[in-house]
Amino acid sequence: MQDANEKNKHIAAEEILNFWDRVQCRDAKFFVDGQVFGAEETALKTVREDGAYMADYILGTDGKIQQVRYDRISP
Repeated sequence: MQDANEKNKHIAAEEILNFWDRVQCRDAKFFVDGQVFGAEETALKTVREDGAYMADYILGTDGKIQQVRYDRISP
């Protein structure tokens, strides 16, 4: 059972990272708790079991994602 959970988490992390890579290619910036990170570092910091993060997507005047801000939320 744990192998299936690990596989599902890996698949979810890959899908999120693919999305973030596409967003980053459009010059969007990623913030985790106020600090700038690349897509991969953002994935490592926010996809975890010991805490939850809420994402805010900040759009530019052209309607495209300019920033993705992740803030840790308390349970």
